[in-house]
Amino acid sequence: MRSRQIEILLYLLDVKKATYRDLEERFEISRQTAIRDINVLSSMGVPVYTKAGRDGGIFIPSEYKLNQTFFTPEEIASLVFALHLSGSIHVEKLENSILHKLETLIPNLVFLKKRNYQERVKVDLLAQPIHTNPDIWHVIDESLDKKKWILITIKNTEYLVYPLNYLITHDGLFLQCTTGCMNYTFSVKDMQSCLLSEPPNAEKPSEAAEPPCPSVCLRP
Repeated sequence: MRSRQIEILLYLLDVKKATYRDLEERFEISRQTAIRDINVLSSMGVPVYTKAGRDGGIFIPSEYKLNQTFFTPEEIASLVFALHLSGSIHVEKLENSILHKLETLIPNLVFLKKRNYQERVKVDLLAQPIHTNPDIWHVIDESLDKKKWILITIKNTEYLVYPLNYLITHDGLFLQCTTGCMNYTFSVKDMQSCLLSEPPNAEKPSEAAEPPCPSVCLRP
């Protein structure tokens, strides 16, 4: 389960009823992503359900309580470790708010795991923490979710590309893309703008083109 899905679950536990528009605006995600997150929660046994119509929405029973059996100790350890890594690569300290919410559910276990990782695991993955433009970040995430092309501007040069995946190296956060004829690796922090765009033709490029495309890496 992703941290965003945990946030959505905690939100639903608080309000008991929401709409997909509420989730889109609150978590800055697309409708498709919101539907997928609700389906993930449902598949994990959370009694969340939807109802159509004017009085419809996304519901969770008022009597439902998240208890310690929802997460196994191994899952808690993985979540806390992932947040510990996240704190070493992001400027924004979102992991603190997520950890605080987890501590309200399973205080002793989360506290012990957090202390263990802080004392035992020193992370030196990046030369500098990742700085992200929220607007650019959201467009990239939406393009990956919806499998859309994007128009990226770097140093006043535009690139119409199909995004494949993020890449984290010691030098920072990058986005790997392709045009079908050329592969690119862009530094996210160097992007001046990023917009959803229409593809240059009807088909998206293959992610495993044969023969391999030439590659261009635009690093800072």
